[in-house]
Amino acid sequence: MKKILIAILVSIALLPTMTYAQSTESKIINNNNVELTITEYNKLIEMGFTDSQIMFFNQEAINRNLKSNAELVHKNVSYLKTIYTYENNLSTYSNYWSTPVVIDEVELTKEQYELETSNDNNISTNASEHEHYYKYRTLTTSLYKEGTYSEPVYRIVNIVQWADGDGPDTRSFDISGITFDTNEITIKSVSQYAFQTYTQTHKITGSSEYKTVNYSTGSDHYTKTNEGYAISMNLVDDTTWYKMHEMNSYLEYTVIKSGSNTINTLQFKGTYVHSNQTVDLLDVVGFAMDPSATGLAMFLLGNPISSSYDS
Repeated sequence: MKKILIAILVSIALLPTMTYAQSTESKIINNNNVELTITEYNKLIEMGFTDSQIMFFNQEAINRNLKSNAELVHKNVSYLKTIYTYENNLSTYSNYWSTPVVIDEVELTKEQYELETSNDNNISTNASEHEHYYKYRTLTTSLYKEGTYSEPVYRIVNIVQWADGDGPDTRSFDISGITFDTNEITIKSVSQYAFQTYTQTHKITGSSEYKTVNYSTGSDHYTKTNEGYAISMNLVDDTTWYKMHEMNSYLEYTVIKSGSNTINTLQFKGTYVHSNQTVDLLDVVGFAMDPSATGLAMFLLGNPISSSYDS
């Protein structure tokens, strides 16, 4: 299986700022019922966020980004495709397709991703025996600079977006995390914040609701080490009556310089791993992290828990 790694190695430099003209100050209401002016929307676009990301942001995420006066230093996007099959169980119809098995995970180009996730190219998940099917998601890791030249502050953001209508079949505790590999910085106290959003549609009535799950700074879902932060998010699993779609997640934390050190280069790795089996929260928090590793190996979960994750 190909391991997916997001690594950001940047010398401290600012990107050019883009300007968006708007003649009238109209307003936008996103999927989370948050109201933004066009000026606020354009500022988020300037910061490197996409329209689809802004549309799922909750009020807290928007407030954090609008008040930060942050400048985007670097952004990296991975377009991921996971290839599945099933271990068939013929004893009952209900569990005929019960156990998904990951065959491979590959990284696509943006053009390939958009083609394969378009409505005309969706792959049916009602596959025949031994046939493969696919799940798609993007992982965006961004670095923002705040503060002053002598006292710089950096925010790191991890955003995961599953292709619309194509969320994962298994829903337990997925892990999103960002590590860094330098002693020039340290994590700012209580700077972590995470949330997930999804739309649930009732299978009988067809009514839909947009839902948000927030993880405050005191949540026991976080794992903090000297090398970074991770969040173990419990994906909603009420699939008996509801279909879940438009699934997204967001993680951020802030780093500052360590003591009198000068920050010369910053190296970050953003990772997201999906649980393909049911796991307990206590088994996926408090683990160590290895910033030199790639993919799942970045999270030192140990056996047998590590075998419950895709990559």
